[in-house]
Amino acid sequence: MLHIISQFPINPSELEKTVEGDTVIFTENAVYSIKQDNTTLKWIQATLKHVNICVRKADLMIRNIDISELITGVAILEDFDWPMLESQEAVVRSWN
Repeated sequence: MLHIISQFPINPSELEKTVEGDTVIFTENAVYSIKQDNTTLKWIQATLKHVNICVRKADLMIRNIDISELITGVAILEDFDWPMLESQEAVVRSWN
C-alpha cells in the first residue's frame, strides 16, 4: 500500500497502520518529520523501519531542507517518479 502523509506533526495512528513492504511518501510539511533533528525521530524510525520511506525533492527545496538533514534510508522522488509510484500500488491512502 502507498501512504501519502502531508501534515506535520504526524499522527501516530497513521504510521501504525503500515505493514511490511508499504511505501510512505512524506509531502508538504510532513517532510519535517524525517529530519534528523526531529524530537520524535526515534519513534518514527522504529515505526518505519519495515517500510519504504520517500520524500518529494520539490518539497525539500521549497522548505530549504538539504538531503543531508534527513534520516538515513530516505528515497528522494523527482516529480516524474510520482505518477509511476502511484500506478504501481494497488491501494493508495492519503493522510492530510
